[in-house]
Amino acid sequence: MITVAVVGILAAIAIPAYNQYVLRGYVHAAQAAMIAQAASIGQYAQDNQKYPASCVSPLTLNNFALSCVSDNTASPPTYTITATGSGPAAGFSFTLDQDGTKHTTGVPSGWTLTSSCWVSNTAGDCAFQ
Repeated sequence: MITVAVVGILAAIAIPAYNQYVLRGYVHAAQAAMIAQAASIGQYAQDNQKYPASCVSPLTLNNFALSCVSDNTASPPTYTITATGSGPAAGFSFTLDQDGTKHTTGVPSGWTLTSSCWVSNTAGDCAFQ
């Protein structure tokens, strides 16, 4: 009887902690993909003297979708890469622009929104990417 109670207590602590760990992995992978996409857009711009109309090399991500929008008529031209979460990452939204400016535009319940950077954890601490 005591063993069952101990296992229950451990499961109640370990499972949510593991789920948060996995979720942070999805978030970090999406942020890394945005940085890689920015490098691809930069290379495209060097080769073509303009930003591409959409993402250069779309990646398949777990629970995130990337989208890219550019405005070559602006002075100077601009682009924005957006990562939008789905499934267990629903509620997350991150952006990255041509100047390297990173914003968190959405977080799920239980996470703290820090819009001036990419959040990396529930406390809203900024990612170091």
